[in-house]
Amino acid sequence: MADPIAKALIAFALLASLLLCLQASSDVPFIVAHKKASLNRLKSGAERVSVTIDIYNQGTSTAYDVSLSDDSWPSDAFDVISGSTSKSWERLDAGGIISHTFELEAKSKGVFAGEPAVIKFRVPTKAALQVNICWNCCLFFISGNVINGGMPKFHHVNMPLRAFFHKLLMAVGEKSAMPFCRSSHGSAI
Repeated sequence: MADPIAKALIAFALLASLLLCLQASSDVPFIVAHKKASLNRLKSGAERVSVTIDIYNQGTSTAYDVSLSDDSWPSDAFDVISGSTSKSWERLDAGGIISHTFELEAKSKGVFAGEPAVIKFRVPTKAALQVNICWNCCLFFISGNVINGGMPKFHHVNMPLRAFFHKLLMAVGEKSAMPFCRSSHGSAI
């Protein structure tokens, strides 16, 4: 006999899949975002973060008044070197892709966790703006916090957190940054 919790989770997953399929089959934009941030160390000792956000319209209709805002980079920790943390486009056609890149320079050393980028767009049949949030968890280890092999020092965190971050770094396999993104379908505001 299967566990009741497992049955409930399977039923929930099937229901969520069905709702996702129904939503995807309707004539609306379906916005998916991917945020990637990479850390570059220059010979001068400066450290720059290159951020690229790709926005895909996987829906069947055009999204209008598309705007991107990634204001999670505090000015006391980062300087914008090139580009801008926000951008807007008139439209994103069905099946289309747009990309935005900007570069930051770190002012101080330490660990930084990025916050979500926010994407807003207008559906042709609705007056209200839709909001899509590019959920991400980008951890950067700016100078001094990295030991041999690119693994960060976690002497200031407790053992369970230290083990979690170590496993996360090993799973991702990147030495300087660990970006990944989960995105959600837009909701009206």
